[in-house]
Amino acid sequence: MKMVNLKCCEIHELKNNKIIESYILIDLIDLLIQIGLNPLKTSRGSEGSWLSPINTDGVNFFEKDMQVSKASLEQSLIMQRSLNIKPELEVSSDKDLKERLINHPQNDYWHDKMVWYGPSGIGTARTLEGFVDDHQLPFRKTFKERNYWKLGHYCELGDGKFSF
Repeated sequence: MKMVNLKCCEIHELKNNKIIESYILIDLIDLLIQIGLNPLKTSRGSEGSWLSPINTDGVNFFEKDMQVSKASLEQSLIMQRSLNIKPELEVSSDKDLKERLINHPQNDYWHDKMVWYGPSGIGTARTLEGFVDDHQLPFRKTFKERNYWKLGHYCELGDGKFSF
C-alpha cells in the first residue's frame, strides 16, 4: 500500500449567500503519476508538491484589505490578457520564439526569481526563462490558434497580495 497526496480544489459560486454552483477539481494526472501509471510523456518542469510562499503568508486567516486584493487580482488579469499576444504566429524558429517570449509583455509582471506552479504533466518552473522553456514554448507551438480569453475563467480570486 502506498500513501498519495491528492491535489484538489473546491470552488463554489455564491448568489444571495447561497451556493448556486460547485466544482471539485481533482488532479488525476498527479494521482496516476504517484501510483506509477504516468499517462503522459515526462514533464519538462519539476513534479511534486508545491511549496508554500517563502515568507509563510500564503494562508490568510484574517480579512485582508479589499483594495490590495482587488489590485492583486487586476494585475494578474492584465498579465494573463497579455498572454493573448501571440508571437508564435510571427516567427519560424524555436530560438526566435523563445526570444520573443522572454521579451513578451508578460515580462513586466514577473519577478526575476518567480516560481510558476504548473499542473501535473507540465510541472513547476523557476524564472521566466524556465517558464518559457518548460511550459510556454511547447504549449504555444502545440496550440498556435488558441484564444486565451474566449472562455475566460470560472474562478478569479484576489486575497491580499495573492491572486489566481
